Amino acid sequence: MQFDGVELQPASGDRISFDFSTPQSIDLLALQGNNSEMLLMNETIPAGEYSWIRLMVTAEKDEVMDSYLVDTNFDEHELWIPSGAETGLKLNGFSVASGSFADFTIDFDLRKSVTFPPGLGGAYILRPTLRLVDNLTVGTVTGDIDATLIASACGEEAENNGAVYLYTGTVETAEDINGTDTDPLATAMVDDEGTYEIGFIPEGQYSAAYTCDSAQDNPQAEDELSFYGLTTLEVSADTTTEVDFAATDTTE
Repeated sequence: MQFDGVELQPASGDRISFDFSTPQSIDLLALQGNNSEMLLMNETIPAGEYSWIRLMVTAEKDEVMDSYLVDTNFDEHELWIPSGAETGLKLNGFSVASGSFADFTIDFDLRKSVTFPPGLGGAYILRPTLRLVDNLTVGTVTGDIDATLIASACGEEAENNGAVYLYTGTVETAEDINGTDTDPLATAMVDDEGTYEIGFIPEGQYSAAYTCDSAQDNPQAEDELSFYGLTTLEVSADTTTEVDFAATDTTE
């Protein structure tokens, strides 16, 4: 995705704009787990409350591959954000204490955001699902999926090793992504080594479950996915919480 700048709106005062002399292109799909790219660094802003932050993007349906997606066949498709050129990507605000150092991350959940509606000439639509988190108050969830569980859940013909879904609070049933309140807060793909990592999670209580059906999860519909090992966990700031999924974990 291509970014042209960042805007901040103080609760009281004039808007603050940071326009990039050269647009920054970032591969969002490569930013898994705790990986991130810097948009603003070593900038000074007034202390106080900020109403919102806006990322300015170039993502028009104009046959220019500024923001784009590469599919499994390595074909490039335009990534279109309706009204993105006019409004950018807007998030809720934050506060900055006098004399302090502010460190925030904007988390993109591409699994919830990207759709491929018919009739757009091969373009994908991005309706961004974003979280602004204070890096001083977040932790990490990581763990291993037993190889036997992956084999039994995915089968020999599977294209990937599935994903771990993380839900806010304690849930009784793991649900797919369908645009409702039961959606997971975040998800993470399981790599070839059977491990996963979910970064930038605010401290608190969560539930996690593993599924090998993540590729069939349509964010705009209710899908029947098989989940394994639904468990609760606690995330603390600046701490890594390990949650493993064993071969004996049952489906639910």
